[in-house]
Amino acid sequence: MVPASRRATTTNSIDYAVVLSGEIDMELDAEVVTLRAGDVLVQRGTIHNWVNRYDAPCVIAFVLIDARPVEQDGKALAAHG
Repeated sequence: MVPASRRATTTNSIDYAVVLSGEIDMELDAEVVTLRAGDVLVQRGTIHNWVNRYDAPCVIAFVLIDARPVEQDGKALAAHG
C-alpha cells in the first residue's frame, strides 16, 4: 500500500500529461506509477499526487479539459488540491 501523501489532488477535468524529459512517480490510492520521457497519461477525477524522487528535473506538458465531476453513489466528488 502507498503511504498517504501530504498533498493529493483531484480535478473536474480530463487531464492529458506528456512527459517530455526526466521521470516522475504518480501516487494513487494503492499503487505508484512511474512515468518516463515519452509516456502519456490520461486521467479523469483520479485522486493522485506527483513526486519526483529522481536526480533530474521532470518536464511535463499538461492539457486539462473541463468535465463533469466524477460521481460515486450518485453524489459528485468535489475537486480539491
